[in-house]
Amino acid sequence: LTEPCARIWTYDSLKDSEVCKWTCAKGWSDPYNVPPSCELNDCLQCDEDQAGPLFQQFGGRTRRRSGLESAIQRPCETVAVLAHEACPGHR
Repeated sequence: LTEPCARIWTYDSLKDSEVCKWTCAKGWSDPYNVPPSCELNDCLQCDEDQAGPLFQQFGGRTRRRSGLESAIQRPCETVAVLAHEACPGHR
């Protein structure tokens, strides 16, 4: 990670620990979400609402912006569709 990247991840973690800790502690074993609705659990929704806006503004390359899958199911329209080629032009 670059220093600015590490800073935004640190901010995200500190903000979550400040405003989402009890929500997340209460639901620590809840599934992230359950498709097909893709509604986030209370902890992840707190992160999205509280730390997410600043993280999205400065976070640079995120999984969603990179078209990468994660354990959190997201609506298709919020995930970039990219062709992932390890070595374009080489087969």
